[in-house]
Amino acid sequence: MEHEPLHIIEEWVYITIHPQNYLLDLQESNRDLLFLEQKIDMLCNSISDQMHGSVSSFLNVLQLKVLQLLERVGDYVKNNTENLNDGYRSFYIKVAGYLEKVIDYIRRYVPGAFQESLQISCFSFLKNRDVLSVALTQLETAYQHPKIEHPLLRLALQPIKDFVQSDTGNFTFRQLTYIQQLVQSLSFLHEPVPEKWIKDINEEIHTVLLQLNYNLPRYVLLCTTRLDEKMAEMDLAAKLSTLQWYFRTMEQLEPLPGFCFLPTLPNVTEQIVSSLRAAYNLINPVPAEGELKPVHPVIGGRIKLSVSVAVLTLFIKLCIKAGIIVNESKSEVFRITSQTFSTPKSMEVSSGSIRTKHKFSSIHSIKTVRILLLQLVELLKEE
Repeated sequence: MEHEPLHIIEEWVYITIHPQNYLLDLQESNRDLLFLEQKIDMLCNSISDQMHGSVSSFLNVLQLKVLQLLERVGDYVKNNTENLNDGYRSFYIKVAGYLEKVIDYIRRYVPGAFQESLQISCFSFLKNRDVLSVALTQLETAYQHPKIEHPLLRLALQPIKDFVQSDTGNFTFRQLTYIQQLVQSLSFLHEPVPEKWIKDINEEIHTVLLQLNYNLPRYVLLCTTRLDEKMAEMDLAAKLSTLQWYFRTMEQLEPLPGFCFLPTLPNVTEQIVSSLRAAYNLINPVPAEGELKPVHPVIGGRIKLSVSVAVLTLFIKLCIKAGIIVNESKSEVFRITSQTFSTPKSMEVSSGSIRTKHKFSSIHSIKTVRILLLQLVELLKEE
């Protein structure tokens, strides 16, 4: 039953309002839009009715099919530009607006089932491009700030600029969400904010980019280059002290959950810390007496486990809660763990993966840890 309104809407979009079949009449089109609105409401209500059940598969299909409908309506407009008058275009844009309501409904009320990796519709792209174009113009006024670092600002605004200047609109929902959050977080660049609230405008930009996990390699290079310039006149002891402070500070930074500019690359803090440690080891190849030099185990020297990363992470989580592991920084624990262990599926464990699994323990990993703990209790009886 939950698919019935969808089937009716599909037939209506693919056949009834096809440019070759549809004769535009003001009264008739208003009735058709009212008909569509009613079916959209029914579709959204069917989602609400199943909110407490297993709706993932239904919503995955629904989101995909609605996006296909939006693509078809977009084709009606793009492929018939010479034959469609403004009345037809206006009608199809209104149709798209109603279809977008289904996407917005899923995204707002069932975010866990929303597929962020799917591409946004051409209508959503055009609407958001207009909004972001205005925002970009406002943000670019920051170039006039006497203390602004232009290379930093250019990198910060690049994702917004890429969206605004795109002709294809090939962006995913995840990318759009990231760009919208970036615009909101950088709004202090053009909004009237008391100067006493912003001590250093460039540091504020860095804070935003680190919080949003802006892991673009060019940004990482900018950060490390600026640090190299800062340390150029320092003696060796000052350089080592500065590097130690920076990689301790970076390891303690936690990006906002769910935000990552390039999901296929390590977190921005991981990339920066890795670069800082390499620089530290380069200028301090022999540790002073009593100083512990960071150890980076090679893959062949890792401790091999028979359990998954999720199970390992849950063990670590329990040890932290029980006070067995007492490091002040969880990020440091995640990093050391990732450099020390390997699992049956992966010889290299990402600290980002450990961080994610630390926040959300799966039911399977909880059951596995319970079984292992019971086995350990039995083994203790033999001691």
